[in-house]
Amino acid sequence: MARDILKALKNKKLPQMVDWYDPRLLAKIGVREVISSVMGQYADQRLLQAATDRASEDELANRYDYSNPQNEDQLKRIELDGKGAVWVDYIADLGDGFEPTYAMASLLASESLDLGDVGHLRHGEILIMGGDQAYPQASREQYRNRLQDPYDLAFTADDQPERKLFAVPGNHDWYDGLNAFDNLFCSARDRSSRGQGTMIGGWQCRQHRSYFAIQLPHNWWIWGADIQFSNNLDDGQINYFDLISEQMGPGDKVIICIAEPSWLEAEAQGYDEHENLNAISMLARKTGAQICAVLAGDWHHYSRYHSDNLGIHFITCGGGGAFAHATHQLKNKLTVHWPVATKTGETSDDSLAFDTAEKRIMKGDDNIDFKAQEFEISAQEDADENAPESAHKTRPRPPSAKRLLGEAEPFDHEKPHIYPSRLTSRLLSLRNFALPFHNFKFALGLGFIYFIYSWMAFGIDEEIQYFQGSFGTDTPYEKSIVWFVYLASQKSIAFFLMVVGLWFGLVKYVDTSVIKFKFLRPWVGATIGTAHFLAHLLAIAMMTMLVNGVIYLFSQFHNNITTIKPTADLTKQIAAIDNAHYASLRSFIAKGSYLQDPETLMEQRVEKVSQLQKIKVQRERDLFAAYRILGALLMIPLGGILGALVFGTYWVFTCTILSMHCGDAFGALMIKDYNHFLRMKFEKDKLTIYPIGLDRVPRARGWVEPSAAGPLRPNKPKIVPKKPLKIHLIEDPIVIHAKDAG
Repeated sequence: MARDILKALKNKKLPQMVDWYDPRLLAKIGVREVISSVMGQYADQRLLQAATDRASEDELANRYDYSNPQNEDQLKRIELDGKGAVWVDYIADLGDGFEPTYAMASLLASESLDLGDVGHLRHGEILIMGGDQAYPQASREQYRNRLQDPYDLAFTADDQPERKLFAVPGNHDWYDGLNAFDNLFCSARDRSSRGQGTMIGGWQCRQHRSYFAIQLPHNWWIWGADIQFSNNLDDGQINYFDLISEQMGPGDKVIICIAEPSWLEAEAQGYDEHENLNAISMLARKTGAQICAVLAGDWHHYSRYHSDNLGIHFITCGGGGAFAHATHQLKNKLTVHWPVATKTGETSDDSLAFDTAEKRIMKGDDNIDFKAQEFEISAQEDADENAPESAHKTRPRPPSAKRLLGEAEPFDHEKPHIYPSRLTSRLLSLRNFALPFHNFKFALGLGFIYFIYSWMAFGIDEEIQYFQGSFGTDTPYEKSIVWFVYLASQKSIAFFLMVVGLWFGLVKYVDTSVIKFKFLRPWVGATIGTAHFLAHLLAIAMMTMLVNGVIYLFSQFHNNITTIKPTADLTKQIAAIDNAHYASLRSFIAKGSYLQDPETLMEQRVEKVSQLQKIKVQRERDLFAAYRILGALLMIPLGGILGALVFGTYWVFTCTILSMHCGDAFGALMIKDYNHFLRMKFEKDKLTIYPIGLDRVPRARGWVEPSAAGPLRPNKPKIVPKKPLKIHLIEDPIVIHAKDAG
């Protein structure tokens, strides 16, 4: 089996990184998104889950209670380490290309991970998948190919696996209305399953709905919310978490998992995106529990923001196998709106949206109220004055830096908690200079658009005369292009409208949300969009003139080497007139009189030459039209390459320098490296989070059969890397003390 997998991997028969700019895929996703949005509004799968889940309130409240490690029920028991700690893994944005997904699955499946000075980190007893478990559209087929298969191959499970799996749906999981997600992850709701859901590798799905609340030993909780396209928490979900909150009290500590980092979304979109997070946080704290951290995926990078005043860590960790996102656009400081507990009845000036959300959450007998308050959270933090001096001197370098800079580096507490680094992110964005060569399907799509513009532009009468004139004059090339656009727009209203549409579309495409001053955004958008438009228009004109010039030369050559009967007859007639003229001239010299009137012969010759010229011009036109298919063969690939170079250069400029279009630019790169996940250690009074990174994923030839890499591993993987995966801590372990939680 291992040989078959390796062969399929080398032959690219296993899932590759999703080509997000394949025109066919873009069309499918657009249709699916419209359909799923409608289905989400009129056929909310969460309502069906609540209606078909016939558990009693007591069963609902205690369904995922793993707080007693001595529980005789294996379904309610998790194993502690030798010091009484519970280990949990968190990973998000998983099923993209096979290599990165399998690499991360193999790390999660390992009994422990060696992180050098930190020591060996035990595997997680529970695995939390934080959203977007398969790309591009989470159908059953995609779940099987891009998620289940890699995890099954990385971890061969026993009949009674002890590791448990819970998943939060992201927007891609919702593209089919959540049907495939519900079928895969919520199969424990089926009574015949007896609470044992689908097996994915060595993990067994335990959840019954698309949201959950897990109770761990030492009064720790993990809540996973389903925010359905960032829209809302449904009533059934609110009722569920309200029921859970009644089991909690001041001594409980909560980790919240949501699909999207609203703190980053709010900054990127320029408006408040905190409604769902506010609602779930109020539910969690209405009986006095504390929130220690909020985890999210969706953005394919690692970042951590924290506020001492708030006491909460906001962690984005979306590196489970999907393409890497940019990080250089992330700010060091953000502002979040967070509900603060107040006395019941205390007046506040909260927004209408916040008051509406609060009314949905709070009941009449709840002896607590909330008001929205702004807090600054930072991706940097000051050194802990109470920490031992040795903690601030050095720390291990990431593997990618050891070769150049040595084993250790000074620990800079002002360094942002971001991965990959901003410098690496900017350097990666330069790859878009080669956009047509790693996104050729996108280039072909642009080439087709260029061809349409070219075809429309040359629906004018002067096409051949124009080229005859332009190639035979000393007019500067750039002026010829300007004249070409003007002439085409003047002669073809359709071309003019298409040009205006192109300008309008490229201006609207500019992401001006990064501009701080709103009054400047329209001007910045118009300036950058117009420059982008002119670059494409110039490229279209250049390619049109080049391609049509080639077609014209072909038609001229064809016309010159071939003859047709009308031209042959006229040529003979002109030759006969010339012969008659010469004979008449010789007669005049010899005898003093003409055989035929010279003026009459000249008039006949001019008439015949004019007829011949008209036939040749029409012939050229006919041949030009016949060779127009050659224009498509040339314009689509060559114009596509030029158009993609223009688009790639635009992305490099706007992404690298202006921090615009970072998602689009990195989506085109399909970078399979810089993966990461969280390993969490829950103890009585603290939580330690280990952010683990993998700079480079082995490529197709970097995997071998297990027998070629030493002793068989406990997780029995089907293939293993030739060299051990070089994992490292993205930053020092994050220690959250319960007393400091918000």
